[in-house]
Order: sequence, then C-alpha cells, then structure tokens
Amino acid sequence: MQLLRARWLLADAHTLHEGGGVLVEEGRVRAVLEGPAAVRAARGRDVTEADLGDVALTAGLVDAHAHLDLTALADRVPAEGGFGAWVSRLLEVRAATPDAELLLGVAGGAPPRAAPPPP
Repeated sequence: MQLLRARWLLADAHTLHEGGGVLVEEGRVRAVLEGPAAVRAARGRDVTEADLGDVALTAGLVDAHAHLDLTALADRVPAEGGFGAWVSRLLEVRAATPDAELLLGVAGGAPPRAAPPPP
C-alpha cells in the first residue's frame, strides 16, 4: 500500500484538510486521510510513503464539457491544413449557420460516431 501525503487535501468541493493524504492500493484510493493524525495512524511496515510537498491533492478532474452547438456542423468542415486551419474554418461555418439549425444540433445531441482517420 502507498501513502501519498500533501500539504492540502481537497476531499470534496467544500472540504479542505491541511496535512492530509490518501492510501492507494493497486491503483485505487482505499482511504482518505483527513489530516496529520490520520496520516500518522496509517503508517505501517507494509506502507510506502511519498510526500508530494506543498501541493493540493485532489480527486481526478474530468473535463466533461461539450460543444453540442457544433453537432449541427458534423461532416461539414473537412480536416485539412492542420488544426489551426480546421478551427478557423469551423468558426466561419458556425458563424454562417442559422441559430435555429444550431439549436437542432443541441437538441439532437452528438450521435455515436467512429473516430476519423488521422490526417
């Protein structure tokens, strides 16, 4: 088991503990240690310890935002000329697309699709 310590432990969106940590086993958090006393109690001969320093330890963060307004533009902007050129063309096409059509894309959501082949 591994003990990861940090100056700060953000246990959830509203709870910050100073001097906390987590116990990790086989890649999974097995215990949240809400302060120095809990960290001391977790130490043992089968525990390796790593001090992460003056950082905040948080749960994994996921960027779950979506651009559903762009769903209406699926397959209308070819992936040519690199990422910058693609984004420029996408913005041009979006600006020329009526709001009502964009709203239909939002309402329909993004259908499951296979990933395009790499350029």
